[in-house]
Amino acid sequence: MSPAATALRLMPSAAPTPRSANDERVRQASASQMSVLINLAGRQRMLSQRLILHIVLLQQGGSLPRQRAIRTHAEEALQLMRRSHQQLTQGDRELPGLFSPALQEVFFGAANGDARIQRFMKQAEALLQRRQGPAAADVDTALDELIAEATPMLQLLNQITQVFEQEALLLARREQLAHETLIGNIRNVAREAKMVAFNAMVAAHHAGPAGAAFSVVATRMSAVTDNMDRLAQQALTAGESTV
Repeated sequence: MSPAATALRLMPSAAPTPRSANDERVRQASASQMSVLINLAGRQRMLSQRLILHIVLLQQGGSLPRQRAIRTHAEEALQLMRRSHQQLTQGDRELPGLFSPALQEVFFGAANGDARIQRFMKQAEALLQRRQGPAAADVDTALDELIAEATPMLQLLNQITQVFEQEALLLARREQLAHETLIGNIRNVAREAKMVAFNAMVAAHHAGPAGAAFSVVATRMSAVTDNMDRLAQQALTAGESTV
């Protein structure tokens, strides 16, 4: 096999060690982080197809300025795809990495997502680095293999995006449950406080004139607990309307 063919058939690199859900460096994603992760995962679909398109256009030849422009666009797409893949799988200061078993599975489980994406980017890089020479047949073969991978890669990236979307939905449900639990606790406290206020008013009434001042405090406490219960109901209704 010629040196050019060898360059085009690079072995996939070793998979990076993911920051798993059991890694103490990994934190649960917030709603804002999930939005970023979904956007990154969705953008990978566009970048994979743009990369293939630019490489096909590059192989068609043309003027030198045109080829330079196409190569620049292709290299930018590849660089961005690599960086996004690293952010999704490894995380950074702003993103948590693969924080759930579902994400671990789609990238490093049966779907073999990480290895397939790494191999795809290697194939694209090899074609971008090739130079005109006697190994044109090998280049054509590698290009055909990359084009054949377009649809499977798009399907894989769709699957990954869907997993991130499902994780966002689970997060929203967990947050709603926590919100409802908090509101429930507040309402329980309000009910207990209202009962205390009622008992205090009864005791103040039995105390006669000596309990007049205490009766005022108890009445005010009852009004406060009514407001607590009303605000808790409003918060619960508002939370339900956002899910």
